[in-house]
Amino acid sequence: MGREGELMAWDDLVDEMGLEAAREYRLNEFEGKTFAIIPPRRPLIVDALNQVGLTADDVEFLYFADDARAALAFMTGSGDFYIGSLPQQTALLREDGFINVGGDEILGPAGMWFDTMLSTDAFMIEQRETALRTLAIMFASTNLFYSDPWAYSEVAARLFSDFSGMDVPTEEWHTFMTVYDELQTVEMVEEGFFNPDSHLYWRLTVEFYIDLLIEEGSVDPGLCPDEFYGESQSLFFDLLERQDLLDKINSFR
Repeated sequence: MGREGELMAWDDLVDEMGLEAAREYRLNEFEGKTFAIIPPRRPLIVDALNQVGLTADDVEFLYFADDARAALAFMTGSGDFYIGSLPQQTALLREDGFINVGGDEILGPAGMWFDTMLSTDAFMIEQRETALRTLAIMFASTNLFYSDPWAYSEVAARLFSDFSGMDVPTEEWHTFMTVYDELQTVEMVEEGFFNPDSHLYWRLTVEFYIDLLIEEGSVDPGLCPDEFYGESQSLFFDLLERQDLLDKINSFR
């Protein structure tokens, strides 16, 4: 996200230059600019910059505890650009003076994100049954969404609006979950995220991010990918052996 009048909106830039030229032009415009973000967004920006030979040293970062604070700071004048969650960015676009300066078209491989539940390995190991049932609830919720996306979106949009203080219409939430995101069923996860033969396998993404962060000095060499999803993978395959939980999940189709 950027500010109107400071540079051209992304769609207008593409119309004028074409996609490839617009991507290179826009990325070079980021040199010397400041981004208001939460720390996990940093690799997205660094990876994008690398496409035109720029590095993290060529920009500045303003870090915030969450997307809402980063968006508010940007709205009140901090930073040149903001990148955050889809609801926050969509809310900004509804305000006068803010424009889209480029989405997935300008991002590199780091533009693919997996949103996941978070847990410690200790919890998944020591509270195995609770962890398995929690995972089953997540997949049941996914099946429930696909059974009636509009009804689910209405409830989710209302709860998110109450939680965030933003007015997110049902239509926007439905767009988030059907155009920009793809909720994963058990079958989709088995074929993709936890499948070593798939280009969506978690290790490929984690190794990419680790290499990127090592190169720019944010983490030390030797960081093991298994620290991130190793136990989660084990938990998922344990779930596949629990027919009672799979039956519960499938009852929400």
